[in-house]
Amino acid sequence: TQYPKLGTCKAFNASLISDYPEEQEWLVGFMYVRVLEVRTRKLTDNPGSFKEIAQKVPLASYMRQEFFAVHLFKEQMFSMSEHLERMQAQYLRCNRMECCKNKKKYEN
Repeated sequence: TQYPKLGTCKAFNASLISDYPEEQEWLVGFMYVRVLEVRTRKLTDNPGSFKEIAQKVPLASYMRQEFFAVHLFKEQMFSMSEHLERMQAQYLRCNRMECCKNKKKYEN
C-alpha cells in the first residue's frame, strides 16, 4: 500500500478467480473515475421569469440546485443539464461584470 498507516491495502487476491488457486497471485492497482456528463431533472417546465420560479419552487430546492451548479464548475465538470448551464452562464456573466460595469463591452 502507498499509505501503510491508514491500514488499507490496494491489492486484490487473484487466487479467488484464478484457474490455479494454489498460486499466491495478487493484483495491485487503483481506479480513476471520469464523469462525462451530469444530468438532473428540471424543477419547473419552461419558466418565464425568476418570479415564476420563486412562486413554483421551494427556495431550498432552488438553492440546492444553484450550489450544485457552482460545485460542478469548481470541479471543472462542464457537461451538465441545460438548466444548470443557464445558472452557470449567469454566474459567469456576473463574474465578467456584464450586468453593470462592463455592460457596454458585452452588448451585441
